[in-house]
Amino acid sequence: MKNGKVVIKMNWNFAITGVITLLVGIFGSTGVWTYLIARREKNSEVYKKIDDIDNRVEKYIENMKSMVMGQTYVNIVRTCEYWINRGWVESDDIRDLEHYLYDPYIAWGGNGTAERLFKQVCQLPNTPPKED
Repeated sequence: MKNGKVVIKMNWNFAITGVITLLVGIFGSTGVWTYLIARREKNSEVYKKIDDIDNRVEKYIENMKSMVMGQTYVNIVRTCEYWINRGWVESDDIRDLEHYLYDPYIAWGGNGTAERLFKQVCQLPNTPPKED
């Protein structure tokens, strides 16, 4: 007692030794490691399922992209061939073809056939031939 107060002196060596012993006991026990390993394996199963779903979604998106690219290709080719066979095309039709089909098709990596036909269409006259 000091000045009427109880003074408790802390033995830091004893406290540190106790904490270290406690930590070694917890992390050294097989139960904790078994729990952590089981949790990691459970999580790895979850991650495997997530990866599987992610792979299926990526494959689905790729298939959808291929389908859209195929439909767009057919649409561009048929439209361009129609105008080439007709011999003329209105400038509004060229703008629509370019904006809605050609530009997105090329941006997604479309091939040169559509590009070649589109360039031919752009060279066509914008008015029908005059009847004699």
